[in-house]
Amino acid sequence: MGSVQVFVYNFPMEAEPPKDRVCIYIDAANFYHIVLKILSLGELDFDFDKFAEYLARGRNICDKRYYIGTVREEAGNEYSREAMSRQTKQLDLLKKSHWGINTSRLRKRTETIKIDGRTREYSALRAAGFSTITIERYREKGIDVKLATDLLVGALDDKYDVAILVSSDSDLIPAIDRVRYVQKKKIEYVGFSIENSLDPLNPTKPTPSLIEKSDIQNIILEEDIRRFVKPKLNGIVVKESLRNRDVLKKIQINNTIRPPSNGLTVHEVTVRMDQIPDLKKELNDGWYMHFWVPQHEKLLVLFRRKLFTIKTGDEKTLTECIAYAESIGIPKEHIDFSTK
Repeated sequence: MGSVQVFVYNFPMEAEPPKDRVCIYIDAANFYHIVLKILSLGELDFDFDKFAEYLARGRNICDKRYYIGTVREEAGNEYSREAMSRQTKQLDLLKKSHWGINTSRLRKRTETIKIDGRTREYSALRAAGFSTITIERYREKGIDVKLATDLLVGALDDKYDVAILVSSDSDLIPAIDRVRYVQKKKIEYVGFSIENSLDPLNPTKPTPSLIEKSDIQNIILEEDIRRFVKPKLNGIVVKESLRNRDVLKKIQINNTIRPPSNGLTVHEVTVRMDQIPDLKKELNDGWYMHFWVPQHEKLLVLFRRKLFTIKTGDEKTLTECIAYAESIGIPKEHIDFSTK
């Protein structure tokens, strides 16, 4: 019987080209005013980590930087205290995710605006005796310089192949030209096209000069942005369960119920995930609160010293949670994790 010879040819496989290295630069104040504010969102509502992954589109993220003017607390000004608290929380979250934070001080300016034919409802304001309006504004100083410097230094040090620029500030064009034509790096401009329900005559549009001066253009629509809005949780919080009830001022209260049977004040609330630790910290021993994400099959039950995450159908964890509640003195008839 003859033998059969089998020949196997190994063809060299072409190596995949290396992925571009990208650095992401976000002008936070610009992004807030042209995107988040228009969509009635705050910085804490937005998932910057997932947004960065989306912008990278599988490329290697070598650096991601966030530029913002810092809020200072003013004596007797509750708004400034709350604004500083929110910003501090936001920056702490970004630092944990390895964002580089570049800050500058916000400087207050007092401006007097003359009421004339350019002012809306001009006649009514003049008839009411107003000829000028004095306002206080806060302006960033030096943020554009810091961002431009980082663009240039990153190119000089060969930190990236593509700089992804989330800013519509045309003052950056000289730095962009240097990066592109001298250092031979690419600029990807991220612009936005969003209708403005707050001011329909002033929608957000991409900046033409930055489109012209960039190598790659990524124009993002409202439906794209909404993919990165963090889900909020609905929940039940009993006012009397809290040590410091001022924490309620920081969350959204949708409805308040006062059952005549027990005299308690029960709040139906909506919170962000980052607000959960603050609520848990103020919870008294022997009480609980619970939250759920609408359309998601997950329940969070908070006690002062313990937190349970219960998925739909997870009877084991639910049983453990009820047992724990009873062990700290909560009567069984008072344990109700309803999401209705």
